[in-house]
Amino acid sequence: MISLVGIGSFCSELINKFSQYPQYDVYCIDTTENECDTFIVPEFKNAEEYEKNYPEKLKDFISDENDEISVFLDGSEAISGIILRFLENFKDRKINIYYLRSDLELMGNTEKIQDKISFSVLQEYTRSGLFEKFVALDKISLEKLLNNASILELNDKLTDLISSTSHYVNIYSNIKPILSNNIDLSNLGRIQTYGLSQIGSTEVNWFFDLENIEEITYYFAINSNTLKKEKNLLQTIKTQIKEKQKENVKILFNIYETNYEQNFVYCVARTKFIQQATST
Repeated sequence: MISLVGIGSFCSELINKFSQYPQYDVYCIDTTENECDTFIVPEFKNAEEYEKNYPEKLKDFISDENDEISVFLDGSEAISGIILRFLENFKDRKINIYYLRSDLELMGNTEKIQDKISFSVLQEYTRSGLFEKFVALDKISLEKLLNNASILELNDKLTDLISSTSHYVNIYSNIKPILSNNIDLSNLGRIQTYGLSQIGSTEVNWFFDLENIEEITYYFAINSNTLKKEKNLLQTIKTQIKEKQKENVKILFNIYETNYEQNFVYCVARTKFIQQATST
C-alpha cells in the first residue's frame, strides 16, 4: 500500500480519483471538505502564513503505517507552504513528490514567486536523495492532450488522465513483464515526468517538457489478442526503440499482457538535472 496525499483544491480532487484503486490509502489537506478523508486547515493569504500557522495536529493525520508516501501539490497555491513542515513527519518513509504546474503566464507575481521557490527547492531535495522522485506535470501540456474537453469537463478529464497514468506506471513498474530488454537504469534520474505513446510511434506526448532527458522506460500494456496475432509486433517495438535511441537516450522497454481491449504505452522520462523554474 502507498499513502497518497493531495494538498490544495485541485490535487484533492485528483487524489479522490485514486480511491477506486485498492493499492492506496488516500488523504486530502485543504481548506474545505473533500470526498476522501480530509484535514481542514484555515485559509490564509500566502504561503508564508500557511507555514507560520502550520497545524501541529497534522502530524497525526496520516494514521497508516505504509512504507511509501506520494504527495501531490500545485506549488502556486498558497497552501503548498505547508509542504516541508508536513514532510518532516515522514523521514522514515520513501517520499515521492508529484508537482502540478499551472499556467505561469496567468499567475500573479506572488503565485509566480511561490511556484519558483517550491519547484526549485523540492527538486533540490529530491536530487540530494531526501525524496525518492520528483514527477513534474504541466497543466498546459496536459490540456493540449485534452483539446476536445469543454471548460466544465476539463478538471474531471485532467484528474482522470493524471490518476490513471500514475496508477498504471506504478503497477507496471512493480510486476514482472513477459519480455524486456533488461537494461539497468541509473538511480540518479530522480527528476521525472510521464507520457503516453503508441505502438510503433517515436512520438511521446509528455506531461512536462523535461530538459536533458537521459533515460526513458516504455511500458507496453498489450492485450492478449494482439500478442497472439501480431506476428511482427516485436520487430515493430524494437524499431521504435532503436529510433528513439538515436536521440542518445538510454531506453528500457517492458511488455505486459493485459485483458483490456485497448493497448496502452506509458512512458517515464528521467534525468538528474534540475529543471529551470521559468520553464512551462
